[in-house]
Amino acid sequence: MSKQQRICCNNMEIFEILDLIDPILVFDKITQRVLWISNKFKTIENRILVGDDLASVSCYLTNNTTDNRNLITSINETEFNRHHLFKTNGEEYDIEIQSIDKSKIALRLVSLQVSMLAHSRYLEDREKLLFTSRSITVSEMASTLAHELNQPIGALSNLLYGIKTRLENGVYNSEVEDALIKSLEQIKYTSDIITRIRDFTHSRQPTLSSVKINTLVDKCISLMDWEMKNTNVEFNYLYETENISVFGDEVMLQQVIINLIRNGIDAGVAKNNKKTTIDINTSLKNNYIEILIKDNGKGMNKMEEDCIFIPFASNKSSGMGIGLNICRSFIELHKGKLWLSQNSDAGCTSHIMLPLMS
Repeated sequence: MSKQQRICCNNMEIFEILDLIDPILVFDKITQRVLWISNKFKTIENRILVGDDLASVSCYLTNNTTDNRNLITSINETEFNRHHLFKTNGEEYDIEIQSIDKSKIALRLVSLQVSMLAHSRYLEDREKLLFTSRSITVSEMASTLAHELNQPIGALSNLLYGIKTRLENGVYNSEVEDALIKSLEQIKYTSDIITRIRDFTHSRQPTLSSVKINTLVDKCISLMDWEMKNTNVEFNYLYETENISVFGDEVMLQQVIINLIRNGIDAGVAKNNKKTTIDINTSLKNNYIEILIKDNGKGMNKMEEDCIFIPFASNKSSGMGIGLNICRSFIELHKGKLWLSQNSDAGCTSHIMLPLMS
């Protein structure tokens, strides 16, 4: 069998597979004629025949002269375009154009109804992912949060007991007044903790808006204030992005940054650091904002580096191994990038790249 015959056989095998899957038409750019039509394509548009020229095909698949001309241009330039609308028998389709090789292209009909259903499922899956991430992050924070709430509640109990004792003895002086002020401060502090966690875990559809990067990072650091006390963490924030914004979901981005900060803190604890240092830097890189989160923890070996984004592969005894995978998905939804690198001295650095708000 010659080389040309083998290629023809391979092409026919591919066409036989496509015949079972999609409504596809194969067009020869050299002869400008239809080379092959799948059965599914014929059930949607049965006027086109093998051997028909480009002008005929374009007339059948468009509704006016402008659309006709645009489709012919896209086919000749092999331009992938989802904006050629084809209507028939009450159904609407997008026409996708893909190159098979130098001489052949494929026209694929994609039902708009199917596309909308797929997009709806995508949004539902993204919301489930968002809710799952919030739930996992909060469950990991639960023991620390309980300890943090115990502190103001314990202090409040002692203050109120002291006030009660003094009032029973008929004493009302500056000490009682000072204790009342401190009690109110502890109540507000407790309320702030609960409000932050409630907002953080509130399940909702992603809301896109202008997000100031400096404000976002400051909120994340504020949300981790109990970690700073309980694990002796020092935050250093250096920024070159004052009044610079991105277009995104603030809670989703907040989750990513908090997750990465927690990973740095956990790495410091695993290394038995006397003090864990988290250095955060934000800067402009071309049309992107770069956020660096650097820790002085135990770092990662080559095996860990290769599987850090693989779901359920965790080196933490209490971790589920899906945090980083979800983080990267969230950043990619914002048309950005997330990766980790080993520091030359100690620990790791998380890199986030987000496109500037246009």
